[in-house]
Amino acid sequence: MVQENLLFNISFAVKVMNIAFKQISKDFSVKVPAEELGILLTISLQDTVIQQDIAKYLQKTKSTVLRQIDKLEQKGLLTRTISENDRRSNVIQITEKGKKLLEEVNIKSNEFFHSLSNDLNDNDLDIFFQSADTFASKIQYAVNL
Repeated sequence: MVQENLLFNISFAVKVMNIAFKQISKDFSVKVPAEELGILLTISLQDTVIQQDIAKYLQKTKSTVLRQIDKLEQKGLLTRTISENDRRSNVIQITEKGKKLLEEVNIKSNEFFHSLSNDLNDNDLDIFFQSADTFASKIQYAVNL
């Protein structure tokens, strides 16, 4: 029974988390939709990254990522410069304003998660995180990410 409903449960959880994110994000100093935030978070995993890598990692078209990067750049959350190694590529970096927003997101997200998990013991949380990591890795492998 659990396996039959797994995809539904994961899909439902993602939808609910998107709704929760919209609620949490109302308090952010800069209004950023979840898709743009995904780009900022992806860039934050590395010091610098090129647009093509972002598109590949997020499984989005280059044009979609370009539009979102344009918006983030207009908001002052990232900078885009021509790569010294390949003049056809742009290197994307997060600005101080972008870093402050990500700190805000981390704090609010952690507060929200803590409010959901405060009645779970450490062992339950460890199992949850280990299971989530395992599923994420297996899904990435299965779809060749």
